[in-house]
Amino acid sequence: MILGIDPGVSKTGFALISDNRLFNHRTIIGKEAVTFALSWHTIYKFDRAIIERPQIGILYGRHFDGPNGIKSKAGMIKLAQNIGQNIYLADEIGRELQRIGVMVKMVRPARKCTKWTPEYWQSIFQWKGKKPSEHARDASVIALQYERWAGWKIIEQANRLPYDPKLQKDIEENCESGHHGY
Repeated sequence: MILGIDPGVSKTGFALISDNRLFNHRTIIGKEAVTFALSWHTIYKFDRAIIERPQIGILYGRHFDGPNGIKSKAGMIKLAQNIGQNIYLADEIGRELQRIGVMVKMVRPARKCTKWTPEYWQSIFQWKGKKPSEHARDASVIALQYERWAGWKIIEQANRLPYDPKLQKDIEENCESGHHGY
């Protein structure tokens, strides 16, 4: 079983995936995210977690381009603060999960991969329960993308958090092609 996490200070999405199937999902406020992740580990005993870790480089691109882009310095500062808080939250969740023995992999946001429509998400997961928030949908897609990642064995053997640029490139290329991370 793998826990996918889409951290955010305002809302954090969690999803448990097992054998390509959604097992459970939740969205909670960010300040409770670390405690919630630890409590889910106590209940579900997952051994792996995949956490989307925002990057400061995200400030360049879609946030500033086009008619809806941020133009004011105050808006830019606010966005940078929000991203910084989300980075801190992702790191804090990751540290606490590692402390209790969970293998953790941090990944960059892959906007074109995780932002599935509710209809597409439903067609893939065939979920019959409560509809997830956008954050829980993103967390479930992240977990699904990495559930069978061969690098988990590398992490287990080396007991560290590798960053695999080739794997990240492969995922991004699949996302660009509209392959939705599969």
